[in-house]
Amino acid sequence: MKKREISIKNILVYLIILLLILILFSGSNIFSNYQKYYFILLLAILFVLRLKDKLYINRLSFILLFQLILLVLTITYSINPLESLNFVFIFGICVLFAIIGFKKVDAFKILDCIENYAFFFSIIIIISLLKHDLIVTNLSFLFPNNNAMLVTLNEINYNIFSGLALERAYSAFCINIGIISVLSRLNKKHSVTKFDILKLIIFVIALFSCGKRTLLVIPLLVFIFLLFVNDYKKFALNILKYTVLALCLVIVLKTFIPTVDTLLQRFSYNVGDKSYNGRTEYWKYCKEMFNNSPLFGNGINTYKSYLKSNSELKVYHAHNIYLQLLGELGIIGFLLTIFFFTSCLFSIILFYKKNKKGLSSKEIYALNFSMGIQLLFLLYGMTGNTFYYYEQLLTYFFSIAIFNSIEYEVKYEKNSNNYIS
Repeated sequence: MKKREISIKNILVYLIILLLILILFSGSNIFSNYQKYYFILLLAILFVLRLKDKLYINRLSFILLFQLILLVLTITYSINPLESLNFVFIFGICVLFAIIGFKKVDAFKILDCIENYAFFFSIIIIISLLKHDLIVTNLSFLFPNNNAMLVTLNEINYNIFSGLALERAYSAFCINIGIISVLSRLNKKHSVTKFDILKLIIFVIALFSCGKRTLLVIPLLVFIFLLFVNDYKKFALNILKYTVLALCLVIVLKTFIPTVDTLLQRFSYNVGDKSYNGRTEYWKYCKEMFNNSPLFGNGINTYKSYLKSNSELKVYHAHNIYLQLLGELGIIGFLLTIFFFTSCLFSIILFYKKNKKGLSSKEIYALNFSMGIQLLFLLYGMTGNTFYYYEQLLTYFFSIAIFNSIEYEVKYEKNSNNYIS
């Protein structure tokens, strides 16, 4: 009976892994059409998996629930209640996902599978460099419609390759997850393996192939952040060493991969571009929304609705989550959301600093990953739509769930009052 129970639990864990991969890595391919169903199924399976376990409630759980309540309240005065409700529904699932979480051993298994899939995902992109029509010809079933295929073909014309996600921004974000996973293992209690180095090289080549500047810089910032957090005494030496290696790799890539040269040209062409690729036009309407309702905003996820009534621009989001949140939530909701973001990140940092001496290498890896993903989410939010793209929002809450699984194990013996049976 016990073996059967363990077997069922393993099946449920692998179902969670499958759903996470479908959500996080689908991008704009055909599987993304069923995204909401994946979210519902993910929460249902997680609930069944954790049914007999104690529920861990910590300070962060209350902050998550408070943020959810804040967004629920915005529905009452939203300029488009249905759009706000749709977003709050997914946000609520993400909050419950993070609070319910999973056991530490399952968290490690999930992290391994996510990294391995990111590696496979990146290899497909690299194969596309050699066979440009790989996705269009051999994996055409992935395209949900002709328009999606045209986007991919247009990218290929510019020597940009997005692989299975069919869109370069999605692909670059997914590759960043893999890079952060490997970088998170580079701590004092873990020796770097040759396979780690190989993975990083594959990830970097694939990332260059996507041609996204911001998502190329963010891994370097995450790396520097992790070096600081992990108190490396030879910090400057490490930075110098890896910078030299990175420059050598870029020179090699520039020689053999046309996309790299295209990307470097994009860096130079956009120096002094004060419109930030036209994004300032999008941001102008965030300011208008804020001026119309500076205290409480217009309701979460209403930027698109506002544009439809006040502009001919055909965009869904502002490509800056902070400005869009300011317009949608007003100054009160915006400040509370910034408090939410900072509380999540600093909770992990403070816990890590306080307990790192007693943590295993795998626990340090998981916490580094959690911090790195949050940094990715917050930094890319300055030019991207991380808060509004459901797969990227789940990535953020996945990092919180990872943290909760580690804290659960560490504090289990110390204070049983934090648990609800």
